[in-house]
Amino acid sequence: MPFDEHETNGKPRRAIVETAPASARHSAYELRFDSLRHAGRGYAFPCDAEGQVALGELSERLRDNYFYARAVVGNELSWPVVRELDS
Repeated sequence: MPFDEHETNGKPRRAIVETAPASARHSAYELRFDSLRHAGRGYAFPCDAEGQVALGELSERLRDNYFYARAVVGNELSWPVVRELDS
């Protein structure tokens, strides 16, 4: 789920989050890693109520982003939080 866009030096800057593929969008939960340096930015991935991400349903790029997010927890990103999505 994309986060808000921000402006940097007067130019729009896209969020670093990629939209999940259609097969994973039906999930009622997301695993969210918030940026520690830039409010409103981060990564979010479809998951179940326990925070389990179905890696086989993610695109290669989204899967790479997931592994990156896990690798930089505590340095660039917060610990992940499971959030229920609005229906």
